[in-house]
Parts: sequence; structure tokens; C-alpha cells
Amino acid sequence: MASDHIARLRNPAFPTERRGGYSTEAVDEYLREVADWLETGGSDQGRIAIVQREIERVGQRTGSILAAAQDTADRITAEAEEEAKGLREAARSEAAEVRSGADAEAKGKLDEALSRLQQAGQYAAERTAMVERQIAELSGNREAIIANLEELASGIRTLVDGPGSADLDLAATAVKAADPDLGRDEQAGDGPEPTAESEADPQSPTFSRSPPPTRASTNRRSTGPR
Repeated sequence: MASDHIARLRNPAFPTERRGGYSTEAVDEYLREVADWLETGGSDQGRIAIVQREIERVGQRTGSILAAAQDTADRITAEAEEEAKGLREAARSEAAEVRSGADAEAKGKLDEALSRLQQAGQYAAERTAMVERQIAELSGNREAIIANLEELASGIRTLVDGPGSADLDLAATAVKAADPDLGRDEQAGDGPEPTAESEADPQSPTFSRSPPPTRASTNRRSTGPR
């Protein structure tokens, strides 16, 4: 067969001579067969075998190319997936940092608002305590005033119940007792009303001593109508 012939041409087996080289006749015969095959182009079966071998060789090369292309595609796909994974992780990390910063800012504002609220509550409590102290002081002053008035009223009742005190003005007495300066001013400005007996009695504090008549008044009396 042609394939066997081609295989024999590709892998020649030359007999050796005694000197260790190939047989000259065998080599010449091989060269003649190669020349004949090249001259005639070989049989159809040989050409078909050559074409099949070339197809197989091209198929092997194509398969290698396709395998290399597939390997390259797989490598590019893996690299793209790894890069996309890194981008997703970076985006998640950045989003987490943004959320953390926003949470921290919101917490800071909340703490500031709570601090202001606490300060306002403390200020209100202090103001309330101060107002309560002022109210307590006013209440104590009021109780002291009421006690003083009750004491004055008791003294006034004692005066009223005593002899010769039926015409006492209780309201005026209470006012004088509440304002001692006013009572002293009235006592300094007012005295006992003079009566006919007190004016006639030299021992009376209201005794009125008339000045001695002058000469003019004596002359007027002496020159009066007759």
C-alpha cells in the first residue's frame, strides 16, 4: 500500500557492511525509489494519505490553538471575576465607612442635643429651686408679719378692754404699731385738745397764757364808744 511505501521511505532501514557503514547499493535503491515517487507524484492512495496526515496535523495545530485560546479566555475570565470581586469588596468597604461616618456624625449630634437638653433641665431645676427659696422666704416674712399683727391686735385689744379706752381707733393703732416712725411723728405733731378747764388751770399742759395787753390795746379799750 502507498501508506506502507511512504512509511518505508520515511523510515528507511539500510543494511550495514563490514566496515560499519550503510550498504551503497541499498542507499542507491532508496534514492531511486524516492526519485520515482517524486517524479510520478505517487499513487492516489499515497496522496490521500498525505492529505489526511496534513489534515490531522492541521487539526492538531487547530486544537492546540483552540485549547490555548480557551486557556486564555479562562484566564481572562478569572482575572475579570477577581477584579470585579475586588471592586465589589472595595465598594462595600467604602459604603460601610460612609455609613459608619454618618452614624458617628448622627450620634455626635444626638449627644450634643441630649447635653443641651440636660443643661436646660439643670438650669430649669436651679431656677425652680431659687423660686421656691424666694417663695419660702416670702412665706416666712408673711408669717412673721401675721404674727406681728396678731401681737399688735392682742395689745390693742388689751388697750381697748382697759378703762378710758373705749374711743381708741384700732386701725390707726395697728398702722402706728406697724410703722413706729409714723406713730412718733403723729405723737410729736398732735397734743391733747385744750378744754376750758385746762385753759383756766395753770397746772394743765394746755394752759394758755395770754400775753399782757399792750398800750395800744389799752387805749383802744379806753377810747371806745361811751
